[in-house]
Amino acid sequence: MAGTPGTVPVLLSGNCNTTLGVLAGLRASGRRVGLLWLDAHGDFNTPEEDTGGFLDGQGLAIAVGRCWTALAAGIPGFAPLSERDVVLAGARDLTPAQQRTLRASDVTWLRPAQVRDAAAVEAALDGLVGRVDVVHWHVDLDVYDPSIAPANDYAAPGGLTVGEVLDLLERTAARLPVVSATLASYDPAHDPVGRLRATALDLLEQVAARAAPVGRAP
Repeated sequence: MAGTPGTVPVLLSGNCNTTLGVLAGLRASGRRVGLLWLDAHGDFNTPEEDTGGFLDGQGLAIAVGRCWTALAAGIPGFAPLSERDVVLAGARDLTPAQQRTLRASDVTWLRPAQVRDAAAVEAALDGLVGRVDVVHWHVDLDVYDPSIAPANDYAAPGGLTVGEVLDLLERTAARLPVVSATLASYDPAHDPVGRLRATALDLLEQVAARAAPVGRAP
């Protein structure tokens, strides 16, 4: 998926793991790819750590080559990202073991309080500038606080506001070309009046307005 010049590829997905295909397409273009992964969860489990076998909790771990390497290699163009090229933002619903694993990794983890701290965000982006050419923007909608509306069965309190997600997008796009996006894990059964749906649609518009269309990024 190199994309048509002048377009911004956007994936609407029922789970997070499908972002692997977008990353493969971007990598096939020869550009160095960075990843902003917004999620209430770490998605950094491996099969050895997650005895429940919840594959959707392993998406980020797959993206950086921690697990399912043979399976991921079957995606045309896929190559694992360096952990240093990943920023995980908004994750808060993690077990102590999951937190230890993330802290021991090279992934930059911005908890919700750090997303609200401009200096912390800028420091995280500093770690990508010069290392990557383009950024993929991945949003599991449960990164939002469920006071808007729960995105799915796994929504957790203490999430980000609409303004905080948009501010993170603006800061990212000001520093690096955001060339594609994923919006994932929306269950309309938890959003009967459509508040989170409206939030997600507005976010799509904001991504389109701020993204660097394919073919114009370095």
